[in-house]
Amino acid sequence: MVTALVRKGQHKLKQQFEHNKKMLMLDSTDHRLVQQVYDVKPNKQQIRSIRKIWQAIQNKKQMEEQIQILKHRIHSNCLPPAFNLLDYTLDNINKMLNGSKQSSTDDNDNKQQTILNARRLKKIGRFKYDLLELSIAAGEDKVRHWSKIAKKEKQKLITITEKLKKNNTNSDMFKQLMEAIEALFFRRSSGVTKRYNEQRWRRSQSKLNVRNHPNIFLRLYFANTLIPLSNEQLIIINKGLKFIPPCQSRFFHKEPIKKIIDEEYKRLHTENCKNLTKYTFKTDDTRATEYFSEVKHLLEQLYTKPLPKKLKANARYIYKMITSMQRKLRKANITVGQTDKSKLFFFIDTQEYEEKVKNYMNKTNAYQEITSGICPLADDLHLVTLLLDHLRERKEIIDEQYKQMYPNLQTLELAHIYFNLKVHKPEIPVRPIIASINAPARLISSFLDKLLTPIYNYVTKTITFINSTDLIRRIKEYEEKGYLTSTTLFVIFDVTDLYTMIPRDGAIAALRRFCQKYSTNGKIGNLKVETIIKLASVVLDTNSFAYKDKYYRQIKGGAMGSPFTMVLANIYMLEWEQKLIQHQHRHHEIYGRYIDDVFMTTNLSKEEILQQLNETMKTDPNIKITITISQTLEYLDATIENNNGNLKTSIYHKSTSEPYVLPYESDHPRHIHANIINTALVRAARICST
Repeated sequence: MVTALVRKGQHKLKQQFEHNKKMLMLDSTDHRLVQQVYDVKPNKQQIRSIRKIWQAIQNKKQMEEQIQILKHRIHSNCLPPAFNLLDYTLDNINKMLNGSKQSSTDDNDNKQQTILNARRLKKIGRFKYDLLELSIAAGEDKVRHWSKIAKKEKQKLITITEKLKKNNTNSDMFKQLMEAIEALFFRRSSGVTKRYNEQRWRRSQSKLNVRNHPNIFLRLYFANTLIPLSNEQLIIINKGLKFIPPCQSRFFHKEPIKKIIDEEYKRLHTENCKNLTKYTFKTDDTRATEYFSEVKHLLEQLYTKPLPKKLKANARYIYKMITSMQRKLRKANITVGQTDKSKLFFFIDTQEYEEKVKNYMNKTNAYQEITSGICPLADDLHLVTLLLDHLRERKEIIDEQYKQMYPNLQTLELAHIYFNLKVHKPEIPVRPIIASINAPARLISSFLDKLLTPIYNYVTKTITFINSTDLIRRIKEYEEKGYLTSTTLFVIFDVTDLYTMIPRDGAIAALRRFCQKYSTNGKIGNLKVETIIKLASVVLDTNSFAYKDKYYRQIKGGAMGSPFTMVLANIYMLEWEQKLIQHQHRHHEIYGRYIDDVFMTTNLSKEEILQQLNETMKTDPNIKITITISQTLEYLDATIENNNGNLKTSIYHKSTSEPYVLPYESDHPRHIHANIINTALVRAARICST
């Protein structure tokens, strides 16, 4: 114990000594470079310019350091202490709400006050984050200001020196002066602030580690509710959906370790056997046997090896926090889920959440309750197997295709539905997701998706955006051809509830026409068009699911979460958008779609393009669109701007999900963290125009 304490003290002293040594070496280098400048004997005017240059560079570097600290605070979700003042300035609102809540006995009043308090906290948090971003922007403006001063003074110094040089025969003196100035100029630009960086960064880091500082919880979305969790618990959740707490299998699995090892080994053995068989390797030869033996041994080592004390203590701490959170949220009747199209958790009062779900179901009329109360799984299975047997018997499908589509009876289960919140929409509606991975028609859905998607992608390759990079490439080509002018407008629109709003009969009719148009001798592959229609119909007819101890059937559109639904919706949309596509092509404009989000360019007026879109919308009452027209728009993860006929593009950081970096303490393989920086740089290089 004493030895460990002494060693710890020695290590601390050694670090302090090394730090002081580095600072002295930097000071010595600075002194030598300054002396070199004065040895050349510059005049007073030159000395003034030299000092201004050095001071500007120092100010610039100090400001850059402050910007880095502020950015670090964003990623560590820790605000500067001064931001505490915001909480105190708005303290009266909190007192008013708490006072009203204590004096009221009405549950509805208390709930309304809780909602108002949650909105207060949410707005304060958002304002703090915006203020931090504003501080960074102001700092970057200062950096540009000091850079201009340094550049201006340097040019002024060169002019003065050149004038003196013409009147002085000793030109070497001026050459030496410029070399000495450049040496210190470079020194100050590259490292003179190391001393400040070392000392100030240490101070800022110690501040960042203080647990009582206010945090910005950017990974959380509070939908009009106040969650009963501690600051430490919120910090854990704020690490994001992708965060994997380390070593939790030691606590969450109640089965004996041997049983866990056997189950894990069985899973790995099955997967590896499939791969070996696929590549014609025998699974019972000597090499395979040795390999599986080594895998079993490695699993036993990993599961039975004791954890280091610190790691075990941290894992146990997180486990207790997670179980405590689950208990508190159940007691408070709060629903937790994932927001749509982002990496956020949402927290919402269960009653309010169920009200949103009910409103969505009533609005779309896409779901019909099975009032008999009998589980539809057996009926759905019967429909699927009856059709597959019939098709095989008539030789409309081959045995291999029959096996691919036949449901796995061992894992068969009825689908269930859940709803994500669309926090990026003003009314915060819900998006339904049907989890049907083990449903009777799931394999047919996957089969149709693999069959039809390649054909659809080939047919629509000129009007489909793969990603932001593809979009920007198309717009750059548009600009190079001279079609981008100072009056060019960008148009985006998204289709409301596309998957659930397309009519069943209309979708099947569109699918039949698509298959007939792109078939060869009435077949796609070895399947007749009518066979494809029968398979598609059974997928739609068996869209049954469970929700809140009731059974439902989807009677409109397709199930979001089913592979076939996307290609079916795309084929239906392809017919609807034909007139728009032809209009855009005639006028040499861009038209492209990414699922249900469309991007267009136009040189018409805003009124003319709105009229064109409204006329298109009238052709099908099931398709409702939300339109945005401007010269600067965000589409996918890019910001596109028409700056007086010049294209400017940059990364669009969604305020609901960025900035976010996977926490390093997450239980991911190390190469995942290493790839984050590379991926971010590649993304910036592909999207940003400057």
